[in-house]
Amino acid sequence: MISRPHGRSWKTGVPGDPKALFRLAFLMVRGKGGPQALSGAASLLKQSADKGNVDALTLLGQLYLQGAGVQQNLPTAARLFTRAAEKGNAQAQFFIGKMYRNGAGIAQDQLKGLTWLQATARQGVAEAMYELAVIFGKGQGVTADEVESLHWLEMASESGLPLTQ
Repeated sequence: MISRPHGRSWKTGVPGDPKALFRLAFLMVRGKGGPQALSGAASLLKQSADKGNVDALTLLGQLYLQGAGVQQNLPTAARLFTRAAEKGNAQAQFFIGKMYRNGAGIAQDQLKGLTWLQATARQGVAEAMYELAVIFGKGQGVTADEVESLHWLEMASESGLPLTQ
């Protein structure tokens, strides 16, 4: 059990179960069942991530990216996102793609960023599709390609991204 304000405690289920640790941390981040407890959530996410939980790697990366419950650390966020992205997590692929494109916490590499964003878009993430539309439309690190840009813009729109409708 993890103590929380007002004398109540969070129940983690099976001790050490990475899925249970992630679920509890997720609830704590969202403030469900009690006040938001970001530092406690970060601790649980670290435990879950150390046991290979990809969702925990991604959410912990977001905490480090934002400095929420932990001291902001972009290189740590990048390492966590990379580990999760390599295991196929679309959200982590999106974040690491953006970080490579912007050189945030990691050496800027337009091609690696593009590659991760394309992997994300192929998994149906509309935000990545929109990013690709902008990249190809403006020629950001690639040769401008209006046809490719329109293709990704259409895909993003069909996926329901409100910015493109």
